[in-house]
Amino acid sequence: MPSLTPSAFLRSLPKAELHLHLEGSVEPTTLLELRQRHGMTDANLASCEALYQYRNFTGFLMAFKAVTEHLRTSEDYELTTYRMMERLHAENVLHAEVFVSVGIYLWRSQDFAALFEGMERGRERGTRDFGISVLWIFDAVRQFGTEPAQKVAEVAARYQHRNVIGFGIGGDEKQGPPELFRDVYTYAAREGLRLTAHAGESLERIGARLERIPMWLEFTTDVERAVAHGTLQFIAVGTPPSEDGSADLRYVLAAARNIGRLMTDHKVVVDKSTVPVGSRP
Repeated sequence: MPSLTPSAFLRSLPKAELHLHLEGSVEPTTLLELRQRHGMTDANLASCEALYQYRNFTGFLMAFKAVTEHLRTSEDYELTTYRMMERLHAENVLHAEVFVSVGIYLWRSQDFAALFEGMERGRERGTRDFGISVLWIFDAVRQFGTEPAQKVAEVAARYQHRNVIGFGIGGDEKQGPPELFRDVYTYAAREGLRLTAHAGESLERIGARLERIPMWLEFTTDVERAVAHGTLQFIAVGTPPSEDGSADLRYVLAAARNIGRLMTDHKVVVDKSTVPVGSRP
């Protein structure tokens, strides 16, 4: 099996991280610290690591939800944000646009204003210590419905002056297909927010979506044809969790190597593969 550890050359390259979840950046050691801080049961590393082991998308969502349950105070968010930026610095990431699951916190009736202050304190410390810029994208939960999503969009619009640049949705596509959120996205666009959405994580929705995509975007498993077709190359392959819960990056790395082997001119390569919460790319 090829090594899944990035080479020193790749780690040294300056990077921008454009799809990262704050809650998904929480590593087991930080999760343990949060459990100890709140006097929670199973405050041991083995129990924390076990949370990151699952075998399907539903398990991923449940693990993600469980991690968010450990984030309760502004201090928790300051710690998590700072640790995220520390890890980004180790990977030579200079800029990141980070999703925050605002829909979950509003659903739990948490004081989001206070939590956000913690995120901003962590961001400011990270920028000062590591020289990284971070912007926020507020994420709604599909299966909660359109009214809660509208509330998330409204919060994002209010916080645009505090480094919030975008709005998106994620979660179960079967319960929350994209067409339900047309009015929410219209509102967010009118307010000047950048728009995004998690998509393709539920196989049942892919066929309906592909019918609406213009032909200048082409999907194929023929790498040679893909590399010859366009300048922008998207990698969208499986990243199943390994036994320790980390992402199995073999398919992503294999696709990247094939693109490099076949390209004869400049290409922009974008990795759109979903990685598990807590993965260590």
